[in-house]
Amino acid sequence: MEPQLFLRQFGQHVRNLRLKKKISTEQMAKICSIPELKIVQLENGQLNSPIGLLINIAEALELELHELFSPNT
Repeated sequence: MEPQLFLRQFGQHVRNLRLKKKISTEQMAKICSIPELKIVQLENGQLNSPIGLLINIAEALELELHELFSPNT
C-alpha cells in the first residue's frame, strides 16, 4: 500500500473512532497534550505520527493500540 494512501485511511479511521466517542479535536488535543492542529493533520493524512502520539490517541479513545489499526473497531 502506498504510504500516503495508508495515512489518509488511517486518519479517517482515527476520526471515525473519535467521533464515535463524541470527542472534539480540541478535547483530543488536550488529552494528548499536543496542538489541535496535529490532530487535524493526522486525521487528514498529513502527519506521519510518532508511536508515542499513537499511544496517547489510543488511550484517549479508551482503546488498545492495536485497535487503532483494526478496521473493525
